[in-house]
Amino acid sequence: MEKFELGGINIYIFPWNVIDSKTYMIIDGENAILFDAVYCSEMDAFMKKNRIKNVNVFLTHEHFDHIYGIPYLKENYKCRIYSNDSCAEAVKNPSKNLSNKADIFLMFHPDNTLLKDVKAISASVDCVLEDGQIVSCCGHSIETVILPGHSSGSTCYVMDGKYLFSGDTLLGIPTVTRFPTGSKKLFLEKTIPFLKSKAGEIEMVFPGHGEPGNISDMIKCNEV
Repeated sequence: MEKFELGGINIYIFPWNVIDSKTYMIIDGENAILFDAVYCSEMDAFMKKNRIKNVNVFLTHEHFDHIYGIPYLKENYKCRIYSNDSCAEAVKNPSKNLSNKADIFLMFHPDNTLLKDVKAISASVDCVLEDGQIVSCCGHSIETVILPGHSSGSTCYVMDGKYLFSGDTLLGIPTVTRFPTGSKKLFLEKTIPFLKSKAGEIEMVFPGHGEPGNISDMIKCNEV
């Protein structure tokens, strides 16, 4: 676990050891916000130590490495899952969330044999969010921004107007758009212009893989 302190907010970062996808957590008493849901025993122990009872999970997209912890969270906590409609449909289906073909990710992690142990899963979403919808949660405002490219269900969340939780839409490396339902055309025509328009407002990007960073630097990784 890492702890990132920003503007008086503690953001706890938990990586999934299988593929280094990240869950970002903000706690408020017995309540927690999670951006994506890996399965991590360290995260579970942290939540129990802090007596977390209510968990609000905002999914950035449907791929298994960002939703694998949902079944456990739903069994052990009072858990509410949020996503856009396309993501909500895809997480139900192991072929669409790619959990039944996890070894496809070996092209990116050829030495990671743990991927072969990933089981097919399905998950369910409790609240479908629309583009631009703002949710108040644990004292924070969370705006939904649907940004296709990495997948049709890809969403970024802007918290308090200045912190971007980007999933795999924006990383410190070029964004992958060749997975099923991905679209380089939509990514370049819709997603990149939107992200550029927010460059002066976003103080920090928290991506689905890698380290938090500057939005302009991450956008440069995708300039063609």
